[in-house]
This record gives sequence, structure tokens and C-alpha cells, in this order.
Amino acid sequence: MASASLARLLRERTRDLHDRVERTGFVRTIVAGRVDAGSYARLVESLYFVYAAMEHALDAHCDHPVVSMLDFDELRRRASLENDLAYWLGTNWRPQVSPSPATRAYVARVREVATIEPPRLVGHLYTRYLGDLSGGEILARALRRVFGSNSDCGAAFYRFDRVADRTSLKERYPRQLDALPLDPTAAEHVTEEAQHAFALNLRLFEELESNQGIAIVD
Repeated sequence: MASASLARLLRERTRDLHDRVERTGFVRTIVAGRVDAGSYARLVESLYFVYAAMEHALDAHCDHPVVSMLDFDELRRRASLENDLAYWLGTNWRPQVSPSPATRAYVARVREVATIEPPRLVGHLYTRYLGDLSGGEILARALRRVFGSNSDCGAAFYRFDRVADRTSLKERYPRQLDALPLDPTAAEHVTEEAQHAFALNLRLFEELESNQGIAIVD
């Protein structure tokens, strides 16, 4: 990227939305150790469909000059989510899961941008992978307190077992963002898409809150 840092632009433009997600009642319930197994399993179910769509798009665009640069194999989460679903729902989990309305909207948007403007996928990859890598450590600790400390407690999603050094990866990821071959207009589109991705994630948490009867925190 020839102009301003894309990583910095993404961070600045999504800060408020990121804070709103962190303040939702559902996230606070997890951090406080009060989430119940059924509600967490529904979150895992929703994330499974979202990550399946993103990783299908990564596979479909494995030769794309922009998208392929952000395909970090050690960050992929679909397999971990499948393991978690097997833990919560049993080995025959596939017929039992279906996307909620908020999840369907999220998946539809990922598929749409993958089809019509693949570089916009970067906004979704940044929002999900880097966000879950960074915030996942706090949530993983909270979930271990609630569901158990062993490796099979149904929270493989947040463990990132294949990431040898989280700090190093969190430093390398922004550098890769800044190295993407994007002109200023394309970079602006990526930033807009990241904001959209945060809004979709917020809607997903609000839906979970509504189902669980948790008050939404502004």
C-alpha cells in the first residue's frame, strides 16, 4: 500500500465498534464467568458458519494477489469449531445445526464480497482472525473457569494451538496488511467492509443476548 498504513486505518476506523462489541451483555457474561453451556454452544454454532464461509472464500481465492496474502493457515478456525460442536452436541452434530437470522446475514455478506469484490474480504479477515486472536486469550481463560481447565472443555476455538508465538503473529499481521497491493480507493473499501463486519458481529451478539435474556449494554 503506497499511502497511509492500512493497519492503522482499520484500527482507528473500527475502534468504536470494537468497544461496542466488548461492552455487549453477552461478552460481559462470558468474561464474568456466567455464560451457560447452551448459550455458548449457540455462539460456537454461529461462528462455525461464519468461519466456514470465510475459509471457503480463502480456498476459492488462494491465488488472488490480495486475499492470499492474509491466508495464515495457523489462524484457520473451522476445524476447531467443528471439534467444539462435537463436544457440545455430540459427534452427529451436523444435522443439528443451522444458521440463525443474524448468522445468515453475516454469511451472506461474506459470500457476496467474495464474489463481487474479493479484496473486501480483508475487512472480514482482519475483524475475525486478529480480533479473536487478541481477545480470545481473555475469553479462553474465562471459559476454562466455567467449563473446566482440560483441553476438551469445548473451547478449542479460542486456543489457537497451531500459533507458536501469539505476540509475533500479532506483530506480523499488521505488517502484512500494510504490504497488501491496494490503491487508496481499495483500501477505503476494505476499511468500510471491516466496519460492516464489526456491525454484523455486533448484531450476532445482540441476537444471542436476546435469546438469553441479557440486557444490551450501549
